[in-house]
Amino acid sequence: MALASSSLNNALVSQVSSIQNNYATQVVSSVEGLEELIPEWTALTHLLGTTQINLDPCWLLTWLEHFPPEKLFIITVRDSQDQLLGLAPLKLDKGKTGVFNRLVRYLEFIGTQPSLYDEIQFLIHPKASQQQVIQEIAQAIQSHASQWDILNLPFVSNQQQLQSLAEALKGIDTNESMGVTIEETMSTFSFELPETIDAYETNGKKNRRKLREYTNKMNRYFPDDPLDLTVYESQEGLFEDFQAFVFRHIEYWQENGVKSPFKRYPVLKDFYLDLFERYARSSQPFHMQFSVLKAGEKIMGYDLGICQRGTYLTQIPCYRAEFRRYSPGFLLTEGLIRRAIDKGLSSYSFGRGNEPYKAQWCQEGQPLWNLAYTQTSIGSFCVEIDTQLKRIFRLTESKI
Repeated sequence: MALASSSLNNALVSQVSSIQNNYATQVVSSVEGLEELIPEWTALTHLLGTTQINLDPCWLLTWLEHFPPEKLFIITVRDSQDQLLGLAPLKLDKGKTGVFNRLVRYLEFIGTQPSLYDEIQFLIHPKASQQQVIQEIAQAIQSHASQWDILNLPFVSNQQQLQSLAEALKGIDTNESMGVTIEETMSTFSFELPETIDAYETNGKKNRRKLREYTNKMNRYFPDDPLDLTVYESQEGLFEDFQAFVFRHIEYWQENGVKSPFKRYPVLKDFYLDLFERYARSSQPFHMQFSVLKAGEKIMGYDLGICQRGTYLTQIPCYRAEFRRYSPGFLLTEGLIRRAIDKGLSSYSFGRGNEPYKAQWCQEGQPLWNLAYTQTSIGSFCVEIDTQLKRIFRLTESKI
């Protein structure tokens, strides 16, 4: 796979630690090295039953093609029989936003900046000692300390992994002025789907009444425009509706004073279109899904999501403001939930974020954790200056 960044195609693998606990650790720093890992990597995700598409090699390679970093930093841990026991899919890159932040060298997960995943974790073989594997990962990270300023690991679902990593880094680090912090930032929300629509409606009588109310309202005002949910799972016939979705998403967030990720990263549209094409012909248990809710020919809303091992993840929803009074978000979500049940999926995920609307379906979320480890004074200084500049900008903007 050809990438825009030639640095990704340089050095293949470096040995960084080893033999402690009979484990050997390597850092893979090229796309070719990642591609060589695909059979073992895929086998490990199957063994773990990994539901996150962003830990699948196909997704990672697609992200790297569209958002090439300065260098890959994929840590592999093997036992004395050369069996793959652990994977940390990391990369080295400069900050993408801010003035001074662009000088900071970050070590972070592939898929960060832009952050296009909802949750992530290290891949660790169930027969391996998690603590020992993470100790090896920490050793590999610290062995390359001259290459990075800040270790930034956002949206990790496995808090224990981060705690083990923090303890391991503290045990290795000799710079007492810098520190490792772990904090809960937000949650991801999902709920288990019943086997039938009848069971879903029995357990969700309040939502059933709301669905009837909004549907009846639509029928009164648009009697000749029945609701219809169109779903795409491949690129066939997708392009026109997807183009309109991107345009509406940019327009909606611009009206709310926020820059859409499609505006901030123009290649984001092509990234998702490529995922549609590649997963449509993949044998992996993942595929993309794009849905359009219409009243007759009038488009009310869109949803870009992913089916991943029995779970539907809604990732980027978007609604037409002129239909707000009919609650297009609720109508679209109810349609997608019912479709997921019909398809035999086991759970429905709203992804990360603590938006209040999710409480209509989910009682509580699963917390996500961020680990930050600043090991250089320049990294700490640049991040602090940019934070203060943003604060000043927001205060100035609010007074205009």
